[in-house]
Amino acid sequence: MEVTPNGGISAPAVDLLQPADGSSFLATDTITFEAVAEDLFPALVDVTASIELESNRDGALGTGGGPISTSLSEGVHIITARGFEPDDNNPGSDSIVVIVEPAP
Repeated sequence: MEVTPNGGISAPAVDLLQPADGSSFLATDTITFEAVAEDLFPALVDVTASIELESNRDGALGTGGGPISTSLSEGVHIITARGFEPDDNNPGSDSIVVIVEPAP
């Protein structure tokens, strides 16, 4: 937990739960994503509904903790889940790599 000079916490804790980092899929597969986010200061608050999920290749994938099911274009994707404090300030994030291979 990182404390900022003003006594607040720097950002919500975000955890991208599914799929596992480094997972491989075919371009025809539907991939299910799940994430959680908690704002730890001044009290523990579930901010999972604030999550924005995106791919560095395909852009926005959805909002909320999921499950969010979608297909992705072929290639290596960095998937990032960002969770926001109630005042939309200072997002926390978690990222994984997903590999999408051509369908046979």
